Amino acid sequence: MKYHHAVRQLTLTAVSLCLWLCGSATAQIYKWTDADGAVHYSQTPPSQGYSEMQVAPRSSSAEEDGRQVQELINHQNDAADREAADKDKAIQEADQLAQRAALCVKAREQLAQLESGPPQRHLLSDPDGSVHRLSEQEHLEMVERVKKAIADNCGE
Repeated sequence: MKYHHAVRQLTLTAVSLCLWLCGSATAQIYKWTDADGAVHYSQTPPSQGYSEMQVAPRSSSAEEDGRQVQELINHQNDAADREAADKDKAIQEADQLAQRAALCVKAREQLAQLESGPPQRHLLSDPDGSVHRLSEQEHLEMVERVKKAIADNCGE
């Protein structure tokens, strides 16, 4: 991700430098805010859908041109960072949903098994590795824990 960020910044800097050297860096720079509140910069005016627009005055010095170019680069880098963060967040949320779905399926299967017969039919492994049959109380507690897991992970 950082590689793409560095390449984008290097490309923008190189293009901006070329434009400045060719004399086109003194062209008008338009700054506008769209309906969603995002700020945009361009050398061409927006076509439609903006709530506010400013035309940056033509710069009178190379220093001003450099400042405007750096502002444009910073704006585009910030937008790329926000986009990457949004993508990472979406991936993380999708992973969490998949994990919850898997837990939901497992809990439903466990509940079906617990409800399939008398408590004495079900075996429970102890931490020391021994196995014992569930008592009525253990069975009820386990059913409640599984139902809570279903409520937590299945959206019920």
